[in-house]
Amino acid sequence: MLKPILITITGILLMSTVFAQKNDSSVYYLNKKGAVVNTKDDADYKMVFLPPDSIIDKSLFIIKGYYKSGKLKLLGYSKTNNLNLKFQGKVTVFFPDGHKMRITNYENGEMIGDIIEYYPNGMFYNRETITKLATGEEKTSLQDCSDSNGKVLAKNGNGTWLKLNSELTKVKEEGPVINGIEEGEWHSRKSDSVEIITEYKNGKIVSVASLYKSGEKIYSYVEKAPEFPGGSEGFSKFIGSNVKYPAEAKKNAVQGKVMISFVVEKDGSLSEIKTIKGIGSGCDEEAVIVMKLSPKWEPGIHNGKAVRVLLTLPITFLLGKKK
Repeated sequence: MLKPILITITGILLMSTVFAQKNDSSVYYLNKKGAVVNTKDDADYKMVFLPPDSIIDKSLFIIKGYYKSGKLKLLGYSKTNNLNLKFQGKVTVFFPDGHKMRITNYENGEMIGDIIEYYPNGMFYNRETITKLATGEEKTSLQDCSDSNGKVLAKNGNGTWLKLNSELTKVKEEGPVINGIEEGEWHSRKSDSVEIITEYKNGKIVSVASLYKSGEKIYSYVEKAPEFPGGSEGFSKFIGSNVKYPAEAKKNAVQGKVMISFVVEKDGSLSEIKTIKGIGSGCDEEAVIVMKLSPKWEPGIHNGKAVRVLLTLPITFLLGKKK
């Protein structure tokens, strides 16, 4: 969850060009998107590379980032003094007001050990731990989590976890953790009337469903997805045999993909067929007409039972062909 953030910072530095050098230091001026700008006034923040502090470690170069206000944005150390950064030890990221946002640890440029994050108000948010497996793969364990008021929600990998947005200001999803991994149903809010329920087993997603205010539940991901009789090959043959190329589309040489969505019901029948992205000239309407001719599908299965599943598929219109 956290790794891409610091990887992005590293990537920004790799794209940068040195604009000023003084006393063996290098300064990089960047905008919000991480692109290099020509002048200091155009920059949203700057990155400064300093020579090693002999008292701390003669082999580690000091990396500092600053917001436009002059407040510290990032503080860390690298084994290299060029744009091919190799972070070593603790790297700290700060909010614009100076509060700590995130503390991570690196070994030879790879994130390892504890990752600790804080809310903008300075309160502790969470602690995750990255370990290297014998296979060389990384494992992330969810350890401790609290809300913005300091209430403990999870301890030593067990309890309730909050997943926040990148600014650490808003809860995106919450749910139970057992032994450091996601387990059971996690909830997030798509809108005032739609709640998203994601089910985990041993840290892996097994289903995703939308729960509407009316109590209706429609899945978008299940263990066994719905299938057209004869699979994808059968579906292609069905479309090819039933699509009638609209006269207006032929006249205007309109070609392309019409994206349609529909619900495969528990008995395999289709409902709520509609175009979500069309190409016009009668093709959108034809795609819906053809799908209404579809035979029953094999329904989606979750926990051994047939469930309603929302699917999105393309129907391609090509002159001289039917797909």
